[in-house]
Amino acid sequence: MLQTLTLNYTTSGALLTAPASVSPTTVRAVQHTHDSPTTYNMSFGIQRDIGYHTVLDVSYVGSLSRHLAQSRSLNAVPYGTNFLASSIDPTTGNTPLPINFLRPIQGYGDITYNELSTTSNYHSMQTTLKRRFQSSLTLGLAWTYSKAMDYVSGTANPFTDYEDWNYGKTSSDRTHVVIVSYDYTIPALSRLWRNQVAKAVGDNWELSGITSFSSGEPQGVSYSLVSTTDLTGGGGSGVTSRPDVKGLVALPKSERTDLRAFNTEAIAAPADKFGRGTAPKDVFRGPGSANFDVTINKVFKFGRDGSKSIQFRFETYNSFNHTNFSGIDTTARFDAAGKQTNARFGQYTSALSARKAQLGLKFAF
Repeated sequence: MLQTLTLNYTTSGALLTAPASVSPTTVRAVQHTHDSPTTYNMSFGIQRDIGYHTVLDVSYVGSLSRHLAQSRSLNAVPYGTNFLASSIDPTTGNTPLPINFLRPIQGYGDITYNELSTTSNYHSMQTTLKRRFQSSLTLGLAWTYSKAMDYVSGTANPFTDYEDWNYGKTSSDRTHVVIVSYDYTIPALSRLWRNQVAKAVGDNWELSGITSFSSGEPQGVSYSLVSTTDLTGGGGSGVTSRPDVKGLVALPKSERTDLRAFNTEAIAAPADKFGRGTAPKDVFRGPGSANFDVTINKVFKFGRDGSKSIQFRFETYNSFNHTNFSGIDTTARFDAAGKQTNARFGQYTSALSARKAQLGLKFAF
């Protein structure tokens, strides 16, 4: 084992009499006795044949998860500690002591306690509409209307209201997800033009695809300052800060542009002297997605008994090359007057894949 000792405010002569034993700088503890992580699943549904070879299914699906893993910081320095007169370093007279001198438990760094104590929940209405194969068409429609909530991943902030600060929508939450699937056998050309050429070229074509629409991901906001000002006056694992929210952050779709994904004017430097801010875990929803995947294929049969065939397949993903934005710059940067200085704040920074196409041939014999 290798130990690196740090001795503060001493002399070379005093090093010979320094204590031989030291406390560990960082400690990670694990809850010894606990209940096992548990998930309760709930569902009920109603199915009805609505005619036209179509079945409607409407269901409630939910889950409650308990005793999930989280971390708590037991030796963080509270907000504002660095601003106290008793925290000033006597050797400088104007800067706070190093963080380890101000911790509640001296001689230790961060003490992270891993426990199974947090929760999450999911509630949804799931609707499906299925049309069985009839008149060359199979059609399916699925719509999920849901909400998923949990606590902040990582180490929980130990000095804020636990519910208000850490609880919010999960990163996987999507309010609406709509998926349309279809498979259509194109009518044979030989039915209109009876000859071998029409049969070989115009028969056995099939069109299928999946079209999906989804709400965007919940987004939080953060901030920094142009100066090197101490934001919180505290420190250690879990001690974080957020900006203030002054008004509605989300914008109607008609007001969003490539350079303005949300209302940046509603985000301000925190008025709280410790920089805690009023922003919740998630303050707006990111861009949704619309995707069209299409496949066209045809089977060419040949041989005396038609036992040999070649399948031609043409597939396109994001067929209409629709731009689906993904990343957004959500980090504000304020100067001493509280003015926003990050020119990219609120702008889209990335997008999902553009259109892709591929061809395939398969020979069966």
